Amino acid sequence: MAAPYVAKTTILVLRECEVWCRETESNRRHKALQASALPLSYPGTNTRPLSYLFSSMLSNRNAQKTTQTRTPSQTKHSYKRPKRLIPSKKHVILRCFFHRKPRDVTVSHPFLNDAQALLIKAQQACSAAQTVDALEQFRIAFLGRKGELAALSDRFVTLSLEDKRTLGKEFQEIKQALERLYDDKKKTLDLQTSTTTTSAFDVTEEAPQRTHSGALHVYTHIIERIEDIFIPMGYSKFEGPEVEDEFHNFDALNVPANHPARDMHDTLWINRAHNLLRTHTSSVQIRSLEKFGVPIAGFSPGRVFRHEAVDATHDVMFMQCEGIFIDKNVSLSNLLGTAKHFLSTFFETKDLDIRIRPGFFPFVEPGLEIDMRCVFCKTGCSVCKKTTWIEVFPCGMIHPNVLRAVNIDPEAYSGFAFGFGLSRLVMLYHGIDDIRHLSTGKIGFLKQF
Repeated sequence: MAAPYVAKTTILVLRECEVWCRETESNRRHKALQASALPLSYPGTNTRPLSYLFSSMLSNRNAQKTTQTRTPSQTKHSYKRPKRLIPSKKHVILRCFFHRKPRDVTVSHPFLNDAQALLIKAQQACSAAQTVDALEQFRIAFLGRKGELAALSDRFVTLSLEDKRTLGKEFQEIKQALERLYDDKKKTLDLQTSTTTTSAFDVTEEAPQRTHSGALHVYTHIIERIEDIFIPMGYSKFEGPEVEDEFHNFDALNVPANHPARDMHDTLWINRAHNLLRTHTSSVQIRSLEKFGVPIAGFSPGRVFRHEAVDATHDVMFMQCEGIFIDKNVSLSNLLGTAKHFLSTFFETKDLDIRIRPGFFPFVEPGLEIDMRCVFCKTGCSVCKKTTWIEVFPCGMIHPNVLRAVNIDPEAYSGFAFGFGLSRLVMLYHGIDDIRHLSTGKIGFLKQF
């Protein structure tokens, strides 16, 4: 039996009033509704269509007007309308809406029954899966390519076209329910796993031993050795900027304005007035004297920069260390004793083959250069420049002009200064024949230290 239709009729009176007719079932056809006009057709229904024309209702309204009489005392405004007024056709707009009542259809089909049974079975299996591995087995059994849902989908393809239309929606809902079942269970297990892992983390447990660990650079090892030698002797470690001004790098160190060291061929100037990359760490001595005054004893390791041709013993950037000692009654013998103690302790030998020769440096007077026998050859090589000697410890007594530049009386105080290339000491101590290896950053080279 076909489902009944409900017709809702709305009559809008534009001139004087609005009348709403209550809903009536279309199968209760009123005698006044005749199919005399264009019908509203609905395919697939067995009910007769309604008309837009209420001919008999309009005729009844005309009959009432002819039988009704008005007394002389009645005026136009005292006219009393009847309880039920059906206005004229030209003042009425009629709209009919048809709504199908929802049908309670229960479809019974062997395929749908199997799909519902599969959903119930999957719910039970998912509830029993309490681990990630068990949930993965559930996914393979029900949602995998060869799982039960895939087999059911193959059966759905073989159904008739009418069955596909009838069962397609229900089968799709079952598939989505199975997927949601798996996703919800997976989220729950992941949350439980993360909570368990976090709560079981022991912050006091010792970290496992790393297979590959880093190490200090060979320069750092050498600086630490130098600190171990000078600090017990009463020296302090000083540091200063690598970008210097002309006063601290040249003027205060008794380097005149026309000295070749100031030329562009030897010094790396920067795009800022009277500033350069320091050519030696002697500038740190001037800053230390300005800050601490005398007496003073200190050393300052660090990087220096020079515009030089790169070869086995020279580089644009290298490490240097300079020291200073100023007090009353300081002589050249104090300088030679300090140099001998440092070199013998650093190279761990008392039979050190050294030589002392005069040298010139603008900031010392007199100046000395201490050389040691080349450790790479016996007859001469590229490192020692075929002389079998390597310069390691240039030094001298501080020039009086340097003391005056920092307001120290050279008549009351005297001192000595020394400097040596850390890069050259590293080469001599570890037997490295090329200074360029120290700045390449190659892992194979650095792992040796």
